[in-house]
Amino acid sequence: AGSSRILALARNIEESRRSEETLQQTVDIFNNIQTGIHIYELEDLNDDRTLRMVAANPATEKLTGVPVGEIIGKTLDENFPGLRSKGIPQKYAEVVRTKNTYEVEDIHYSDERVVAGAFSVKAFPLPKNRVGVSFENITEKKKTEEELLNSTKYLKGIINASPSVIYTFDLQNYQVTYMSDKIMDLTGYSAEELLGFKNVLEEMADRDEIPLLNTQLKNMRQSLIEEISDSEF
Repeated sequence: AGSSRILALARNIEESRRSEETLQQTVDIFNNIQTGIHIYELEDLNDDRTLRMVAANPATEKLTGVPVGEIIGKTLDENFPGLRSKGIPQKYAEVVRTKNTYEVEDIHYSDERVVAGAFSVKAFPLPKNRVGVSFENITEKKKTEEELLNSTKYLKGIINASPSVIYTFDLQNYQVTYMSDKIMDLTGYSAEELLGFKNVLEEMADRDEIPLLNTQLKNMRQSLIEEISDSEF
């Protein structure tokens, strides 16, 4: 009987040690993950103004510019007053009540402490009438996307201003993927209409030129060295 009690005690100690290790791992993840995490408790289920912050990880300081020590224990409205006009506290409270997640890909926010930026936010339910909120500052990402869009529009403008028809051809899938608007002057069809054809190049080429065209495309596809091919048809 004594050995059984010792074995049971040893088992309990081992289980306790594993639980402590799991808890420590969770804490380490919370403290080191680069995604911002806020945890709120809805003190009154019928009042979204009672969402009070109970925890925040260190990454939130870098993402918002607001020290964690200044926001713990305060309500969401006290910490980020501008979110109410965007309906955010209301959404977080609904997450607590319904146990459903809420996600917004691009929300812009700023106040006297938080520098203006774009954020990607996901709210998820937690036990004890709490809601977890993970978020990332995507300002630079949005800026890069906008710059890419502007440069694409600029490049497209240059291409369409060219007196020649410019197109791109996918050698892997054997299809035209882009045509400049100048194609309308040559064929009477818009680029969108021509791209809808099964084989645009064969539709545009003289029938006698099709075998040569297919041979050139086949050779280009099999070539291991990128080269520029100048073909007329």
